[in-house]
Amino acid sequence: MRPVQPALVYNRVKEALHLYVQNEAQHIAANPAGWKNDIAGYELKYQWYSEVARAYSSGFGRKNKLNPAEKQSLNYVRSELKRMRAVINPTTLNRFYNHPVVYAIRSFLGGNNRNFNQHTRDLQQVTRAQLKHLNLEVLRQSMQQVGFSEAMDTSLQKMMEQGFDQFHLRYSDVKCKNTSFVLYFEKVPGSNYYYFQSFTATATPELGDLFTQPNNAVSQNFPLHQGGKFTATQAAVLVNNGHVCIPLENKEQWVGLDRTQIRPDNGIPLVKYSFDLPKALNRLPLKPLSQDQFMKLADSLKQGVSRVVDLMIDNKAVKCIIKAAPHIGQMLIYDRNHLPLNWGRNAKAVGAAMKQQETTLRLIDEPVLGQDKTRKIR
Repeated sequence: MRPVQPALVYNRVKEALHLYVQNEAQHIAANPAGWKNDIAGYELKYQWYSEVARAYSSGFGRKNKLNPAEKQSLNYVRSELKRMRAVINPTTLNRFYNHPVVYAIRSFLGGNNRNFNQHTRDLQQVTRAQLKHLNLEVLRQSMQQVGFSEAMDTSLQKMMEQGFDQFHLRYSDVKCKNTSFVLYFEKVPGSNYYYFQSFTATATPELGDLFTQPNNAVSQNFPLHQGGKFTATQAAVLVNNGHVCIPLENKEQWVGLDRTQIRPDNGIPLVKYSFDLPKALNRLPLKPLSQDQFMKLADSLKQGVSRVVDLMIDNKAVKCIIKAAPHIGQMLIYDRNHLPLNWGRNAKAVGAAMKQQETTLRLIDEPVLGQDKTRKIR
């Protein structure tokens, strides 16, 4: 015969405690560094435990009489209330009487030590499980906010379970060509809660370039909690010799990496450029765009990528690739081979330059994130 499995005992008091610690975990996740010193939060916990003790006291009613397991949980609640009173009302006697060492001795002598430890471990396990779930969700959102959208939940979970103070994960994305990433995660001091601290972007040359050019790959670390906040796409542009426009010092600012001042820690300082993108775009013989289309084009170019547009040349719309070049104060125009055209200041100059090329232009309608091999137009 199969052994009879003991029936599970429903414990209403413990369920009430579980509900509270699951909710409390959200507060811990929102304030992982300071929740332990939050007296207001402690008072809320005291109110909840007081209500549990009142609701499940001896006057609860014969119909809803407590079972032995619930009585043990109620004893735990009452002992916790005494300890919390010592924190809320820290008199000398309260602090001594409920000091962890004194409390452990009293629990041992009173025979309540085992019950206290069991409940403490149980609630800690529930809290840890809820915090891991919330922490993983926050890390996922933090990564997505800066453009790291590929699913990495399994790797994150396994790394978090190791309990290291810090760890890193490698990352690659086809949307960020010629770039590899390393994502860094650290624990909030004094907690087991992780946050997305920074990421490093490294330029990776094309296979063909490895045989013709020296491998001087640029690598830069981008902190997420200091100053400007860069996305993965913007970082890929910067390490591949490009420029982006970001909010900096309460205004939009074009920036690039100053490769002439590489620091010993491989950090490269930013260099700022003054560049009026709308004015530069208006100098181009663009096919008429609506205000919304113009703004979308400008926002895309601010990310440092190239875009395909129609230029009106000899009264005909010709597809060209354009890219902002704030370091020289102009726009670059590319033909189908991504070679720049010196367009000058009016449409006639563009037409003359175009006629020097093949009659039919065949261009790729996609962002150009590779290393910039074009010559500067002056």
